[in-house]
Amino acid sequence: MKIEQLRQLRQQRQLTQKAVANAINVSLVSYNNWERGAKSPSAENLEKLAQFFDVPLDQFQGRERGESELIQHYQQLSRFRKKKVVKFAEEQVKEQHESIVSIQNTRAYNTVKVYEGLSAGTGFGIIGDGNFDTVMTDEELPSYDIAAWIRGDSMEPKFLDWSVALIRETGFDYDGAIYAVYVEESNRTYIKKVYVEKDGLRLESLNKKYPDRFVSLDDHPIIIGKIVGNFIPVTD
Repeated sequence: MKIEQLRQLRQQRQLTQKAVANAINVSLVSYNNWERGAKSPSAENLEKLAQFFDVPLDQFQGRERGESELIQHYQQLSRFRKKKVVKFAEEQVKEQHESIVSIQNTRAYNTVKVYEGLSAGTGFGIIGDGNFDTVMTDEELPSYDIAAWIRGDSMEPKFLDWSVALIRETGFDYDGAIYAVYVEESNRTYIKKVYVEKDGLRLESLNKKYPDRFVSLDDHPIIIGKIVGNFIPVTD
């Protein structure tokens, strides 16, 4: 599948990545990976995309001219020669796979324990419940204390749904920095830009379709720490 084709189909229909991801029931992180070329959709998801955008599956897969010519030539071969072509193709695939594995083995990966949960929306879970997922990244990570899943789209485009936030445990530093804030009254943890006001905290989203949220001091907001980084996990 051509990356440009998927992006163009979405933009022609004036849709967001989130809208397409929701429509075909995949995470925004997965869809974003497809458009960036970091990963390719499975056969099942390719079919979903083709149905959603109402394009033929073969066309959506973006078969190159050379591929069509190869298929035509293959169909004209005798059974014996077809077997030779398949054998050669298998050897090429094996050689390519070994080459990719060799390159991958030279890359350094960091293993990160990611806890539930940190909301970029209406509030999701609480950090420190003991449950975590183990993910990997090839990015260089800053010094941090907690890694937590981000849920929701209120902090897009910088923080995507199902990406990972890195938190350094600290008190309030300055207005406008992005923090993880736990609100005891609602038992929810948020990721927001934070501003200190007279009677509480004002939580601001990066996604302007979301209004600011004011948390009174009576609701006992606690600054867990500052967001010092974020990344999308490497998947197989």
